[in-house]
Amino acid sequence: QMPQERPARLAEQQALALQQKNRSYTLLEDSDDEETGKAARSSKRHHPSQGPEGKQQKRHKHLRQRKEEEEDKDSDEKPSGEDTERIPEEESEDEWDRSERERLQDLEERDAFAERIKRKDKEKTRNILERSDKKAYEEAQKRLKMVEEDKKFMIPELRKKSRWEYLAKREKDKIEDLEAEIADEEYLFSEQELTALEQQELEYKRKVRDLAKQYKQAGEQEKMEKHNRYYMPEESRSKKIPDRYEEPQAEDHMAPRDEQRRWEEDHIGAAALRFGARDANQRHPRKNYEYVLEDDEMIQFVNAVQMR
Repeated sequence: QMPQERPARLAEQQALALQQKNRSYTLLEDSDDEETGKAARSSKRHHPSQGPEGKQQKRHKHLRQRKEEEEDKDSDEKPSGEDTERIPEEESEDEWDRSERERLQDLEERDAFAERIKRKDKEKTRNILERSDKKAYEEAQKRLKMVEEDKKFMIPELRKKSRWEYLAKREKDKIEDLEAEIADEEYLFSEQELTALEQQELEYKRKVRDLAKQYKQAGEQEKMEKHNRYYMPEESRSKKIPDRYEEPQAEDHMAPRDEQRRWEEDHIGAAALRFGARDANQRHPRKNYEYVLEDDEMIQFVNAVQMR
């Protein structure tokens, strides 16, 4: 197969051929025209056969040459059939490649633009998320720290509580089992004579049952006494001083004007005139009491001795 040339290359070759052909044409001088005319006239003279028939032959020859020149010109201007078929195919291929390249470039630009927009949105939202995430992280850390501290104190207390509940339940179950065993033995072997060892085991179970009941009763009584018992208040070095004065309220619920009424009553009572202050000792005599002491333990006061 012949290598296919590009249409641009063919056009360039045609242009070069036309330039060379144009350069081959030159202008004729007058002397040359005269000489050619003379030569033509002499040829006519020497060739008598060139009459009307000769003119027709020249005309046919001229037409044939003109036709050949036109065919040559057409062949020069128009390429062969293969070339004509090849050029549209190459042009169509170039157009398809160009459109495909433009389409791919358009897709790349679109993807790059979308990526830039996403990046900008992400950068804008990142600051807000970082602030909220930082606050949430700090709060979560505080909660975790509080939970850990609570666990340190709560877990031992919960263990103690569960242990107490378990022991109380186990104590109750054991006492019930022991009472059931004693009741079965008394019911089954009441009419039979027991050996010394069996009798000793039965007495031991009864004694354990009685001691358990007494211990339980003592614990309940201790709880009651502890609830009703008076305890001395514990003195604290740093006593809590109230921030503001709070007046004692006799009644739980007071009306809005009770404070004003109480203030008026206090001032009126202080300013009121009262009688009977001088004869108060006569109306309400006070009893004179002496020290109840033995004679040996009597204290001899110095003032009393001097007065005597």
